[in-house]
Amino acid sequence: MNNDTVFGNMTGNFVDDGLPPRFFTLRSRKGMELTFMDIGATWLSCRLPVRGTPREVLLASPSLDAHFSQRAYLGSTVGRYANRIAGGRYFHEGKTVHLDINQPPNCLHGGSHGFHRRRWRAKQVDDGLVVFSLESMDGDQGFPGALWVDVRFELIEDFSLCIHYQAQVSKPCPVNLTNHACINLAGAESGETVFSHQLMINARHYLPVDATQIPTGDITPVEGSVFDFTHAKPIGERIAMEPEQMVASGYDHTFLLDESCQDGLALAARLESPDGFLAMEVKTTKPALHLYTGNLLDSAVSRRGDHYCRYAGLALETQLFPDAPNHPEWQQPDCFLKPDQIYHYHTMYRFCL
Repeated sequence: MNNDTVFGNMTGNFVDDGLPPRFFTLRSRKGMELTFMDIGATWLSCRLPVRGTPREVLLASPSLDAHFSQRAYLGSTVGRYANRIAGGRYFHEGKTVHLDINQPPNCLHGGSHGFHRRRWRAKQVDDGLVVFSLESMDGDQGFPGALWVDVRFELIEDFSLCIHYQAQVSKPCPVNLTNHACINLAGAESGETVFSHQLMINARHYLPVDATQIPTGDITPVEGSVFDFTHAKPIGERIAMEPEQMVASGYDHTFLLDESCQDGLALAARLESPDGFLAMEVKTTKPALHLYTGNLLDSAVSRRGDHYCRYAGLALETQLFPDAPNHPEWQQPDCFLKPDQIYHYHTMYRFCL
C-alpha cells in the first residue's frame, strides 16, 4: 500500500520532536494489508480482497493535521484509561486524584494529551508483527506513577489481527487500554452509514448512562430493549430512539460480555456488511465491549477530503468498565494496576470473506 493514500501531504505536527510519522505495513499471503502509524500507535488502514477487489474498511484522515482535528480517535490506541472517568477524578487509598478534563465535566480516553497524541517507539519484527512501546511519566494527565506499555499488532493466519496489550506501573493506577478503530465493512469511503450492518454482541447486560454519558452504576439486562444484540440485527433498526441514546445521538454504551466470551477463544461479537460479502468477528480476554456508532464522525475529514457523515463507521472497543475507579462495587477485574502486577489482555479481529 502506498502511504500517500493514508496521509497525502504531511502538514503540521503535534508531537514534540517535530519529525514526520512513521508507517508500518503488515501483509498476509492472501492479500490482507494493514497499515499502522507510530503517532498514537494508530491502526490506519485495513484492506481486504473482497471478491477479488481490495476493500478499505477503516476510516482515516488524509493528513496529520486532519487526524488531530477530528474527535473520533480514528484507529488510535487510547489510554491510560479508555472511556470516561466522572468529573475527571477518583478516590483511592484515602486520596482524591484529579485528572485532565477534556470532555467537560469528564476525563475521556486519558485526557487531552493521552496516548493517542504521543509518538510511540516502534519496531516492525516481520511482515506479520509490529510492536509499539511508550513510557508515561508520573503525573501524566494527572495519573499517578510511571507506566510502561507495549502494544503488539500481530497478523494471525490470513485474515485476523490480534492486538496484545501489556503494561506495568510504579504506583497503583487505573489502566484501561483499547484501540479506537472505526469500521465500515461496506467500505470506508462508500458513503454508506453502518445502519444496515448486522451486529451481534454476546452480552446480556449493559451500563445505562446519565446526561454526561457516565454510567449510573446500574447493570441492566438488555432483553427487550434497543440494547439487545444477543441475536444479529441491523444497527439502525432502533437507533437514537430512546432518551438514553438521544444523549449520545446513537449508541455510545458499554456491554458486559458473558463470562463464557472472555477467554479470547469464544465469539464476543460479530459484524456483517450489508452485501453479506464480509464479516468481522471479535474475540477478547476483556470483560466488556463498548459500541460507538460514529455519532461525532462529522468532525472527521475523510481520505477524499470531505467530511464523513455521522454513523459512517462504528467502533467495537474491548475494555474494562468506564468510570470503574469510582465504582468499586462492580464485579469485574480490578481496574487498578499495582506495581507487582502485569496488565495483559488481547483482542482478535477476524475478517471472514
